[in-house]
Amino acid sequence: MYQGLEDAMQLHFLLNMTKFFIHKTVAIHNNSVFVDDEKVFDTDAEEPIGSFLKQVYKNYNVGYSKYFKMDRLSKLGFLSAEILLNNTNQNNIETEHTSIILVNSAASLDTDHKFQDTVNDIASPAVFVYTLANIVIGEICIKHDIKGETAFFVQEIFNSAFVSNYANIVLSNSAAKNCIIGWIEVAPNGTYNSAMVMIKKEESELELNEINLNKIFN
Repeated sequence: MYQGLEDAMQLHFLLNMTKFFIHKTVAIHNNSVFVDDEKVFDTDAEEPIGSFLKQVYKNYNVGYSKYFKMDRLSKLGFLSAEILLNNTNQNNIETEHTSIILVNSAASLDTDHKFQDTVNDIASPAVFVYTLANIVIGEICIKHDIKGETAFFVQEIFNSAFVSNYANIVLSNSAAKNCIIGWIEVAPNGTYNSAMVMIKKEESELELNEINLNKIFN
């Protein structure tokens, strides 16, 4: 599906030798929150996703009332970004110069099912607005005043080569100084998985490349 874009990105990558680096990582799965591979928060493993995410929201003192109107996919992505961007001043992250690239395999299927259920009675505009997967990016951008390029791709599995090359192009050819990369997935049965990383031009131990992204996302 993305073959032409992939070929163009690969050519760009070969011609542009600028290096970018992976800094902070956040993962949310199995009712646990991990920052840089260290578990920082967890709850009962049997707690459903809605209750678990509410506990994460309270733990990080988010204080953002619009959160409660979001669908589950947006809540998961929003909280992942909130934790990733926590202490932005200390991490010297200029959010207005930040881009976002998110991926999943089911798009907004979780909310699509819920909207279909409302159609049988009275269609809900409040649910309908979340029947696009990229709405989660909008929620993150509004909260953090992010103005860089954004993209949401639907892929069967996380394509680390594609995402790495795409992020490289964004950081090389725009005003973006940072780029958030993430996999945000919520299935209709309530299973979920989130992984998000911050890419910066400042050097760190992990270079942005296919191998290192595979280690994080797979």
